[in-house]
Order: sequence, then C-alpha cells, then structure tokens
Amino acid sequence: MEISKTKRIVLTFLTKHPHLRDDDNKLLATIWANEFGGKDKCKEFTAFSFLEMLSKGELLNSESIRRMRQKLQEENENLRGPNYAKRKSKEAKVKRDLKK
Repeated sequence: MEISKTKRIVLTFLTKHPHLRDDDNKLLATIWANEFGGKDKCKEFTAFSFLEMLSKGELLNSESIRRMRQKLQEENENLRGPNYAKRKSKEAKVKRDLKK
C-alpha cells in the first residue's frame, strides 16, 4: 500500500468524522469497515473472512493507519481531537517522572 493512499484515506476519515480523532481503535474499525464495503456489507463478513483478509494484506495496515493519524495531527492541529491537549499537558510530567 502506498503512503499517499493511506494518507488520503486517514485524512478523509479524520476530516469527516471528528469523533475518530482521539480513538485509534474506532478509526481503524471505521476504515476497515469501509474497506469491506460499508456498514451493511461488513455485517456479512465472518471473523474468519476478516482474519483471512488481514493475513493476506488486503486491509490497510493498522500501524500505518496509527502512524499516519499521528503525523497528520502533528502537522495540522485542526485534525486533533479534544484529548490531544490533555495528553500534551501531561507530557512534561511524564518526562520528569521517567528521568527519576
């Protein structure tokens, strides 16, 4: 899967569905459901069908989706969810705690 396609897909979902911006699991599930053909088609799939597609590399890679979401939000603050600021505000404390 080329990076530009992954970027385009993740950007589309982050733009159209703000509730996905703070939850990688929801983002991933929504993208994969879309790859199955949408919500109704997704209902026809079995767990085995899903695992088969995943093992064959027919679905976008979960780590690629997460990394692209992270990069897009780093570059464009309008794509960040409300939890982003909360996590960033705790960053300094976590770094201090790790140095101890």
